Amino acid sequence: MFSSTVQLRDATAGAGNVLSDSIVAAATGALLNTLKTATDTIATNGTLVLRRSDSGVAGEVVVFLMKT
Repeated sequence: MFSSTVQLRDATAGAGNVLSDSIVAAATGALLNTLKTATDTIATNGTLVLRRSDSGVAGEVVVFLMKT
């Protein structure tokens, strides 16, 4: 069975830095990002992209961000 995933990045078209784990689209509940041990930053006026592994991914993702 193919696992569709989503992932946060800082550029479009799969480019840029990976900012989160690949999250299985069928997951429910709260998930902790374990990819990084340090906090990633995005430049002022930068880009945050939720990349889907395929067009079959649907649903809702809530991302908590902190401005410092």
